[in-house]
Amino acid sequence: MSSPSQISPIQDSQAAKDYLARINAQFRSIFSASVVVESLGYEKETANIRFDRQGNVKAPGDLAPTDEEAKAIILEVSAMQFPHQVTLGALPNSGLPPIIKDAHSSDLYIFRTPKKQIRFIQVRVQLENGDKRYVPQTYWSDGLWRAAEPEDGLPIYNVDLAYKGARVFLHEGAKAARRAQELAEEGNHPWSSYLATGVHLGWIGGAHHLGRNRWSELTNAAGEVIIIPDNDFIGSYSVAKIAERFRCPTYFIQLDARWPKAWDVADPMPDSFFSSDNLYQGPELDDLMQCCNRATEELGEVRGRQVFAVREEFAANWVRIQNLRHYANLAKPEITLDKEQFNILVRPYSDVADTAALLAKVSGNICDKVTFMPNLPPGMVSVDGDLCLNQYIDRRIKPLKGGDTSAFWEFLDYLIPSPEERHQVVRWMATLYAKPEVRIGYGLLLLSKMHGVGKSALLDMIAALVGKRHTSFPGDAMVQSDFNGWVVNKRLVVVHEIYAGQNWKTYNRLKSLITDEYLEANNKHMVNYTLPNWSHYAAASNSLEALRIEHDDRRWYVPRLSNWLYHDYDGLYRFIKSGGLRYLARELLALDDFIKPGEHAPRTQAKSDLIEQSMPADERMVLMLCERLESGCCIDAKDIWLWLQSEIKGRAYVTPQRIGSLLTEQGYHVEPQRTIGSRDRRMVWKSTAERESVLSNVGAEEVDAKTLGRLREPAHTFSGDSTM
Repeated sequence: MSSPSQISPIQDSQAAKDYLARINAQFRSIFSASVVVESLGYEKETANIRFDRQGNVKAPGDLAPTDEEAKAIILEVSAMQFPHQVTLGALPNSGLPPIIKDAHSSDLYIFRTPKKQIRFIQVRVQLENGDKRYVPQTYWSDGLWRAAEPEDGLPIYNVDLAYKGARVFLHEGAKAARRAQELAEEGNHPWSSYLATGVHLGWIGGAHHLGRNRWSELTNAAGEVIIIPDNDFIGSYSVAKIAERFRCPTYFIQLDARWPKAWDVADPMPDSFFSSDNLYQGPELDDLMQCCNRATEELGEVRGRQVFAVREEFAANWVRIQNLRHYANLAKPEITLDKEQFNILVRPYSDVADTAALLAKVSGNICDKVTFMPNLPPGMVSVDGDLCLNQYIDRRIKPLKGGDTSAFWEFLDYLIPSPEERHQVVRWMATLYAKPEVRIGYGLLLLSKMHGVGKSALLDMIAALVGKRHTSFPGDAMVQSDFNGWVVNKRLVVVHEIYAGQNWKTYNRLKSLITDEYLEANNKHMVNYTLPNWSHYAAASNSLEALRIEHDDRRWYVPRLSNWLYHDYDGLYRFIKSGGLRYLARELLALDDFIKPGEHAPRTQAKSDLIEQSMPADERMVLMLCERLESGCCIDAKDIWLWLQSEIKGRAYVTPQRIGSLLTEQGYHVEPQRTIGSRDRRMVWKSTAERESVLSNVGAEEVDAKTLGRLREPAHTFSGDSTM
C-alpha cells in the first residue's frame, strides 16, 4: 500500500519516476502527470501525461517515453494494485490528515457532487515566503487521503447549489465563489442585491486548465451564466473558452483599471468608489455586464469545406434594425453597431470573420426601427404597427433612505428666494426624476448677471439625478447645428451658457424641440430616422438677454435668482460628493405635487423682464411710441415703420407685419388693413375698448372720417423730445 505522502502508487515505479523526471513532469492525480510552466503569474499546463492500470502511457509525441522506458514502466505498473476514489456524505471525526484537521474553516473549501456528496477538498496554506497555495485532498478506497486531484476531472465549487434554470455567477476560484455567496446573503455589499439573484460557483485550476474542469455538471443546469473572472488579461482571455461550453444566455463582468490587478469579488472594493461618508458611488454590477455567448457552431463539411451556422442562443440576444442597418444586443439596447463593428465585437466568440452574414440567415430578432420611450419597457415593442427596439433603460440615480439633505434645501432657498417660484422648480425637478413616463411641456431657464451664484451647480445636480447617460451638455452652437445627436435618446439637455440675444433662431429651435412629439435624428455617418421626443431642457446664462422669447411664451419657466454669492459652497459640494443626491432622490419620489401632461410654464416677473430686455431697440421704440399715444387716438402701423426708418437711419429691421403682431401681443387693438381716405392703412388703438368708445355711436359712412380725425403722426407723439 502506498504511503500517505504519495499521490499515486505509480510513484513506486522507478521507471516511471525516471521518465517523469526526464520530461520535468509531476503527478496531479493517481493516473496523470503534467508539465507545468508559469505564464502571466499563473501555472500553465503545457502537456498532460496519462497512465492506465497496465502501465501504458499517453503523452504528446515529443514527450512520449522511449521504447525502453515504455517497456520498463509497463513491467512495473501492471503488477500494481490501484484504489478508486470514494465520495463521502460528511467528513469523518477521525482519520483526517493533519492538513485538513488542523486547517481553519476559512481555509477549507469542500467540493460536493450535484447530489451533495463530498468529492474533493482544497486546503489553502501559507508558504514561508508569504504566498498562498491550494493543496488538493481526495479520499480513496484504500483508506488514504491523497494530495491528488479527482481522477475524473476538476469539480466546480458549489455545483451542488445549482438547479435547473438557475442564474449562475461563475467565479475564478472557490474563494471568490464562497465570498460572493456570503455577500449575497449578508446584504451589506454594494452589489449584494444583484449577487442575491443567483448562486455562486467557482471553477478551479486557473484560466490555463479549463479543459480539466467537469463543465457538464453545470452546463445542463444553468439557465443563465454570468462569468466574473479575475481582473487581469488571462482572466479575460478565459471568458470565450468558458462561454463556448454553455447553450444558455452567457455574460461576463468586464472590470477595468479602476480595480486592482487580479481583483476578484472576495477582495475589498476600491476606496475610490466610496464617498467620505462611506457611501458607494461606483458602478453597479449589471452596468459592467457584456454578452459573450458563443456565436457559431460547426455543421459539418460540404465539398471539403467546414460549414458553420449561428447558434440559437446567440441569435436570441441580437437584434437587426432594418432602417439603420445596425445591430444591437438586447441586454444593452442603447448601443447600436454597424456591420463592421458587430463583426469585430463578436469575433472572439465566432468561427468566421463575417458573423453578420450568418446572422442574416436567421429569422429571429428583426425590428423595423429603434425608438426611445420611457413609458414602455426596454426591448422589442410594437409602436403604431412597427416592431421597434426600445432603447430606453432606466439610468436614474438610485434613491436611498435616510441621510441629511438640508445642504441642498438651504442652497435652493438661497438660489431662488421666492417660495412659490422655488416650489415650481422643485416640481419640475421631481417630475423629471420621479415620473420618466411624463413629458414636461416646458423647460427651466436660469438667468443671472452675476457669475457664481450657483446656476451650473443646480443644473449639474439635476443631470446627476437623471443620469449622465441620458443627459447631454451641448453648447449654443451645437443647438443651432443641423446635426442633433446631442438630443437623441436623451431625457435632459443642459445648456450651461446660452446666449442668442435678439436672434429668434435659438428660441425657435428649442421651442420646436420642447413642443414637438417627434424629432428627426440626424447623426453623422448614419441615416436619418424619426423617434419620439422625450427630451427636457434646462439652460443658464450670465446675460439677462440670453434668449429672445415671445410675449405669450409657455415653454420656459424663468425664476428670479439671488444676486449675491452663496456662503457655503463647501457644504454643498460635500453633500454632493458624499452621495447626498441619492437621499434627495428619495425625497423627490415622495413629492405629491408633480407636473401634469399639458401643463404650461407659470408666468414670472423674471420672464417678463427677459421678454422686455431681449427685445430689439426698434421694437422697444415701437412700444415706447404707442405708450405715449393719447387716449382715444390711433396711429397707422405703416407710419410707425416709416418713422423708425427715419429715426434709426437704416438700423431698423422690424417689418410692418412684425409691428402689427408685436402690438397685438402687448394688448393693443390692431385693425386689419383697409383703405381709409386715399391710403391703405392698418390702424392701431390702445385697446379695443377705446376704439369702441370712439366709434360706437358713429354710422358706418362716418367711421373713416372719425378715425382719420383721431389719427396721430408718430413724430407728433414725441414733440418736445430731443432727437432720438
